[in-house]
Amino acid sequence: MSISNRDYMRDPNGGFSGFVKGWRAVEVIIAINVAVFLGWALVAHPHSPNPSSVFTDHFVVGINTLKSGKVWTLITSVFSHNELWHLLMNMFILWSFGRVVEEELGTRRFIIMYLVAGVVASLAHSGLSLVGLPPKNALGASGSIAAVVLLFCLSHPRQTLLLMFVIPVPAYMLAVFFVGYDVVGLVMQFNGTPWGNVGHGAHLGGALCGYLYFLHLRGQIRLPLPSLGGGGSRRKRRRRRTADHDAQVRATVPPRSDSDEHRMDELLRKVKTGGLDSLSAEEREWMIRQSKHYRDQ
Repeated sequence: MSISNRDYMRDPNGGFSGFVKGWRAVEVIIAINVAVFLGWALVAHPHSPNPSSVFTDHFVVGINTLKSGKVWTLITSVFSHNELWHLLMNMFILWSFGRVVEEELGTRRFIIMYLVAGVVASLAHSGLSLVGLPPKNALGASGSIAAVVLLFCLSHPRQTLLLMFVIPVPAYMLAVFFVGYDVVGLVMQFNGTPWGNVGHGAHLGGALCGYLYFLHLRGQIRLPLPSLGGGGSRRKRRRRRTADHDAQVRATVPPRSDSDEHRMDELLRKVKTGGLDSLSAEEREWMIRQSKHYRDQ
């Protein structure tokens, strides 16, 4: 992950870091998905005593659903699973990769990326019905999770991961494998060849969001991302208080020594060439302390 996105470079006001006290965003997202799954099982399953259409009407997305005006399904479908294996697989992947990405981005940025990727994935799946694919409703968190996984792999390309839980591969190869699988699957679907009950277009839409967000974090592009903060005037007052506090801190913080400056330059060059994974634990901790010092200057 870029050095500017570590926890010492985040918004000191914390954003949504405590939006459910004591819970990470990843944990809240998993809890919501489990709750919706239980809703499917209890009131929407065709074998239920009194099946309800509330979930089939409002928690799946497709071109016909959007044409009927149910635009909220762009996001509700992202939290919706009606098969246990689908829920368990997606939540396991989210738990494995999402905790790291949330820790590195901060909760506010993670939530924004996750929700935007989910909406884009839903639009991608639905939009493909306008260019040749048969209209089909979809549900699941796979699009958002594709963004999380791709962002992790791009940020930690040399991290060893287990492909199919067995084969050790560097993260960048895992990213290539999954994106390639969805590209081939989408082409096969366009050719009319059965390729599983998978929304490849949604996966690729989410993966594209992860890639663009990676470029955004590196400063190579600038995305017009929404904000999840409080009221504008409240934020302005908080910024003024923070600025006054920072001015007082700057007046008391001693300057960095030449040796520390030299070491920081060396480690930044190391990060540039090898990524954060090339740093030792001691070097990371030292950079965290020194970067906090930099921020307060």
